[in-house]
Amino acid sequence: MRGFPTLLFLDADGEVLMKQGARSVAAFERSLHYFPRKRELEARIEAGEQGLEADLFIARFALGEIGWEEASAKLAEFKQLTSAQKKALAPLLVDAEIMHLVRSAGRDPEKIR
Repeated sequence: MRGFPTLLFLDADGEVLMKQGARSVAAFERSLHYFPRKRELEARIEAGEQGLEADLFIARFALGEIGWEEASAKLAEFKQLTSAQKKALAPLLVDAEIMHLVRSAGRDPEKIR
């Protein structure tokens, strides 16, 4: 029998904030970077700040909340991405497309690594 532990991000009250999907050091580091960023951006947008939608999209994409097909379609909505946004998106798009292709071929991406 083989199993994997579940990695959860909890708040001080024990409420689940996020469940870690991929099980790799890179995915964990990405979560540590983007999860607080996502929460900050959501709060700023809720407070009425404009122009943060692309950054929130990048954070959600990095966290695996948005898949490759949805991300590819959504990218057309962002007419002018900054060079920093493009730099952040490039490796995310490559990784997501590879995972999409692996899954469409009927393979489990976790077994390929």
